[in-house]
Amino acid sequence: RRAVAFYGEVLVFGAAIGVVERLLFVYIVDVLRGDALLCGLVVLVSAVCNVPVFAHSAFFLETVGRRNLFMLAQCCYFTRVYGYTVLTPRTRHAILALETLHGLTFSTLWIAAVEEARILAPDDWKATFQSILQTVYYSLGPGLGALIGGYLWRRKGPRFMYRAFAAAVFGLVLVRLAGIALETMSALLRRCRSSLRSKGRRDDADYVPLRSSAPPGDARDHAAGLACGDDDTTSALPARPSRHKVQPASSPPTSPSPKSQSNDESSHRVPE
Repeated sequence: RRAVAFYGEVLVFGAAIGVVERLLFVYIVDVLRGDALLCGLVVLVSAVCNVPVFAHSAFFLETVGRRNLFMLAQCCYFTRVYGYTVLTPRTRHAILALETLHGLTFSTLWIAAVEEARILAPDDWKATFQSILQTVYYSLGPGLGALIGGYLWRRKGPRFMYRAFAAAVFGLVLVRLAGIALETMSALLRRCRSSLRSKGRRDDADYVPLRSSAPPGDARDHAAGLACGDDDTTSALPARPSRHKVQPASSPPTSPSPKSQSNDESSHRVPE
């Protein structure tokens, strides 16, 4: 799926480049009223600007990255091609300044595309992926772009044609930015989930259950007895000693016996 999206992007960009390479000279002569000398200078400037970028391709890959190189090439293409549409016959020589962006359009794209194809290709398909890249970019893309560009030139005019392809390439930039935003959000969500899981594990590890002061066996028996509603279990537990001393119970008073009562009466009689 990733390889299909990659080659689809290369096809669209190749069609956009084909509009420049196949129809730019016609635009310079017919619309800007230029001559053959100006066309030759355009080719010279665009070719010279590619040399320093290709010479430092490793530096660009390490510092900028292939994804950013794709977006840089697409932004440069948008600026360059849209600039064509604002030129007039009086300002036609300003096209040489716009062609300096060709060094950041084609070279940065090709560096990033070759590296992307190398990463996507399996070990046994390295050369095949590079061949497909060259076929799509140099053959299918320019041919499709020249066909669509010629149709738009005849129907809507040359300025509309270049603006349409500039908008299409700028759409690729927006798609890439949306993809980067989605990847960033998904990475943040994964980090949040992993942090929450690790926090939960730490809380489980730090949890210490409360221990009863009673012996383990008695505590289990007491809990089981309460759960079953058994009072024998409760009565089997040893009673706690009372802190207050128990006073001995006083004996009830004894009633006098009848014999002793008669003796007492005889002793208290008065003699007659």
